[in-house]
Amino acid sequence: MRIFALDAQPFSFATAVLAAALVAALIGGCARTPQQTVPRATLPPAPADTTPMMSMEVRVEGNVQVLSEHGEGLGAWRVLRPGPQNLFQGDTLATGRTGSSATLTFAGGTVMRMGELTELRSTGLTRSGDRVRFELTTGTLEAMLAASVVSFDMATPTATLSDASGHWAVEHRDGSMVVAVRDGSVAVQPLSGPRRQAVVVDAGQKVLVSRGQPIAAPESIDADTANRLFASRQ
Repeated sequence: MRIFALDAQPFSFATAVLAAALVAALIGGCARTPQQTVPRATLPPAPADTTPMMSMEVRVEGNVQVLSEHGEGLGAWRVLRPGPQNLFQGDTLATGRTGSSATLTFAGGTVMRMGELTELRSTGLTRSGDRVRFELTTGTLEAMLAASVVSFDMATPTATLSDASGHWAVEHRDGSMVVAVRDGSVAVQPLSGPRRQAVVVDAGQKVLVSRGQPIAAPESIDADTANRLFASRQ
């Protein structure tokens, strides 16, 4: 019996020590000042969409479609509806056959008209419309630039157009293009060929550019070119 009592004593002593520690922790917790709730860090609001874009009014004839990475129909061609629209940087517009066309009137006053079988992509836009850049893959484009436009540039597979102003038009088909200016001026620089210096085309002139060939000297606009490129009489 004596040995049994000695063997049980360490267990009773350990239990007492544990109970005392628990009581001390409870007493200490009650004596502390209640802990204040630390507010969670709030995330900053998500930034607004800053994708460059321009507001425009669209007039459509025939079949006109748009390929966009913004808004409805992401990454798929959809029919371009007439009325108020937003043109985002990177959007591509395309017109179909048999008299299809699209007239784009931008908020700043610039008007652009796409003829049939034309594909146009916006590559640089500002919301004010004072600095814009486009790529014309193929087709016909007539432009009437507002006085507020500071920079208007356009690239084609054959040449680049820069420092454009006033009322002018460009047609590009199968590696050849013609630029005609009714009012204002446009600098045209070929992308290939033995002579790549830019040529300034002034009001009443046109210039022909063929891929790999020297750029021709500007000449007067003939009636056929005027009737083909200038649908607008403004």
